[in-house]
Amino acid sequence: MDRGREIARRSHSGDTSTNKRERIGKIVAELGMRYEPATEKEAFAAKLALLVTDLAELDPGMLERAVQGWVKQNPFMPRASDLRGMVEDIGKMQTGTGLSHIKRMQIIVRECNANLVKWGLLGVEWYLDDSLCLKLRDMPRRRPEWYDDPD
Repeated sequence: MDRGREIARRSHSGDTSTNKRERIGKIVAELGMRYEPATEKEAFAAKLALLVTDLAELDPGMLERAVQGWVKQNPFMPRASDLRGMVEDIGKMQTGTGLSHIKRMQIIVRECNANLVKWGLLGVEWYLDDSLCLKLRDMPRRRPEWYDDPD
């Protein structure tokens, strides 16, 4: 009886274990295409297959977000533990249990932006993207509060 409920749940959720493994395989394959293999192609393919196995129980949507964040920040191929940590952080963000990490990142952003102002770099600002990556962007030109307009 329980097995029947489990099969029904899977069929309604649309994410069977085979479908999930295929999605993870596609994500890892795309990740592998972004990085130059440091070893022979056969060894690199085996490494990618192991990565798929190591990441098999993760949520494919969160894994995809983690991979996007990784690719933006790192010039080298991630280990399974790297991606697992990023997926865990994304999960904490979604459930609200990782607020302390987010708050620490927001404090870092405020401190970095304060340093930019201190150094006179007023046309740019630091911000956090959806993957909690710290990024720099241009800002519209505006004058500081202490600037007196001669008009």
